[in-house]
Amino acid sequence: MELKLLREDIHRITLELKERALKVEKLQSKFEVVSSKQRGAGDDEDGEPKSQAYYVIKAAQEREELQREVRPPLAACSRSPHWRRATGCV
Repeated sequence: MELKLLREDIHRITLELKERALKVEKLQSKFEVVSSKQRGAGDDEDGEPKSQAYYVIKAAQEREELQREVRPPLAACSRSPHWRRATGCV
């Protein structure tokens, strides 16, 4: 009886190990695809990879651009009270 239980445990553990190995293989493949896309998209005109500072600056510029789209310009907010209410600068 104990031998049967041990064999069942070994079988179950072997199946778990195979499942985990498949998950690792899938994740490695996914990582390779994503990193190759990142490398390809991260090259500048000379084919050199872009630095981390480039991406930080780019993100800051995009954030600033979005804020400008959402928030009315300060010049519009400094006009008359009627203009401020009409433009949402209250």
